[in-house]
Amino acid sequence: MTTPSGRTVVATGLLLAAAAVALLAWVAGGPAAAPVQPWIGDAAAITAAVLLLAGIAVLVDGLGDIAATAPLWLRAIALATGVAVFASFAVLVSWLAFGPGPRVFASIAALLPSGDGRELAGRCVVGTVALIGWALTLLVTVLGAIRLAVRPKPPLPAVQAKD
Repeated sequence: MTTPSGRTVVATGLLLAAAAVALLAWVAGGPAAAPVQPWIGDAAAITAAVLLLAGIAVLVDGLGDIAATAPLWLRAIALATGVAVFASFAVLVSWLAFGPGPRVFASIAALLPSGDGRELAGRCVVGTVALIGWALTLLVTVLGAIRLAVRPKPPLPAVQAKD
């Protein structure tokens, strides 16, 4: 696998951060800027946070794996950012599934007969996705903590050949 260039990494991180800023600007415009249900703005704000965290993760991690010999604080920041990205997606999907207010699940509704069961079915499907998101967040957290706890072994000294 090839490692992306420094320019690609910086461009990707800045693009994600710019998308977050644009989304937050749209949310700040309020209902007059976009005539949608109020909860859409909340979901957009969470999505913007995810995009911003992903941009930071790309810049810190460089689209690759941080070396085990990197300083502990850098590896901890990378782990915290990755966990925050997973948790943000899980929060967003959980809120869609379990939050108050009516929801319209158009893609799921096409598969179901008309009636009040569409919202319940949509919430069940999205709730399942939310549970998977939380499970993945837990998995990333535990595996990352294990990787932080394991100290890299120092390299073996070079053996000199005798003449």
